[in-house]
Amino acid sequence: MAAELSENKYSIVPLWVALIAAFSLSIVVSTVVLWAFITFSVVYSISPNTSTIEIGKLTASLLAIVINLFFSAGLVYIYIRQTRVLRDQRDINQEQSSIQKSQQRIMEAEYIPAVDISVGEVEGDEIQINCSNEGTGLAKNFEIDIEFFVSFNSMDRPAEFDQGVILESLSEKVFSSRQEVPNHGLVPQEAHLNGTATTPSRKSDNENLAQINTGEILREQEDDIFYFSLSFEKFVEPGGGPGNPNPITFHDGIQFLRMVGIETLGFQMNVAYYDIFGEKTSPKNLASGWINIRNGTTVKKLINNSKETGIFRIPEPFTESFGKYRTTYYPYL
Repeated sequence: MAAELSENKYSIVPLWVALIAAFSLSIVVSTVVLWAFITFSVVYSISPNTSTIEIGKLTASLLAIVINLFFSAGLVYIYIRQTRVLRDQRDINQEQSSIQKSQQRIMEAEYIPAVDISVGEVEGDEIQINCSNEGTGLAKNFEIDIEFFVSFNSMDRPAEFDQGVILESLSEKVFSSRQEVPNHGLVPQEAHLNGTATTPSRKSDNENLAQINTGEILREQEDDIFYFSLSFEKFVEPGGGPGNPNPITFHDGIQFLRMVGIETLGFQMNVAYYDIFGEKTSPKNLASGWINIRNGTTVKKLINNSKETGIFRIPEPFTESFGKYRTTYYPYL
């Protein structure tokens, strides 16, 4: 056993490799000697009166030049080889990255949620949505995006409005008013109003209201009912801004809009959710439309009226109305 180990220890390099190395070394030495001899002979034949020492120095200088050129060529060759190796490594890394992305897409395809969502009952400011996950992956963190649009006109006013009134985004409107402040009299103020919605959640067993900040999960092939509420956020300047909103109820927001002269309220309500990989799905429209608020309104009336009304984005560029919305009696537009 010891003899075998000893034999394996000293038989790492095969004999033919050593012979090739020795043969290569002999070729290099022979080439150098031959080059020196040829160089010496050429110099001597050109200048026979030159001393042997000077011829030797000249031969050595020429040999040094040749050796430097040889090593320079070797370095260039090594650089080219290294560049090719790095390029091949880069291609391999790109191919591995492509394979990983393909594997991820395959995994995502195996866990894709497909949630069918529809508006159900409305009670007070609370809206019920019926959710049915027909996909192969769970859906989580449902989000409601509500945007309101307003106009100081209404469809039942002058005849030219039969074509629909122009709606502007509520979040971009600024309403100026005067507020009675003790010891200061009437102080001018600017108010901004935004629509907002709570996070869709299941009803709690202990409460009759939806949990506001809970990110719900709807597993594959699961049906359930979520609830959320609509309201407004009011910003008042001076003293108000995006950082410190004043939450107000839907009713109070409508009252404020009526007070500043708004007659038509339009809206778009979308829902989105995330899959198991944290990718957000494309928003899906839950409801959109408009309603006359001269006599006030409720969330239930707003949702019910959307079944018979609609709003559409004005497509004409280079006009004052471009990017705004127009009311219509056709909900599918």
